[in-house]
Amino acid sequence: MLVLRKEQITAFSKAAENTFFKKVRVSLQNLDPDRAEQTGVVALDELIRKTTEKARQYGITSEWGVMQFCKLTFQYGFDFDIEYPDVKMVFETVSLDQNARMELLEEYLKSETAAGQDERPEGS
Repeated sequence: MLVLRKEQITAFSKAAENTFFKKVRVSLQNLDPDRAEQTGVVALDELIRKTTEKARQYGITSEWGVMQFCKLTFQYGFDFDIEYPDVKMVFETVSLDQNARMELLEEYLKSETAAGQDERPEGS
């Protein structure tokens, strides 16, 4: 029987997290190459780490959901959940699964910015 030590499990978890962060970073770089370059890799990784923690606080834990949350944060600012009306309501809609919430949120933010607002609120 194979027995994993706590240190091995921690190492596997860290490796998986690093792989995921790299996927998110590449996705953000593809989303907006200029902004990603201006932000820099170190700051981008820190944004991804903080955004991942924030997503988890909202119950967004699927890889796809966290990836979408990171993209929205990159596009609309770290506090988009506070600065855009109704966003918090979407996160608190427990009748929707996490991926449905992220899809609804993405559509809401697109409609808000299409209505003539700047893509990023002031101060972001």
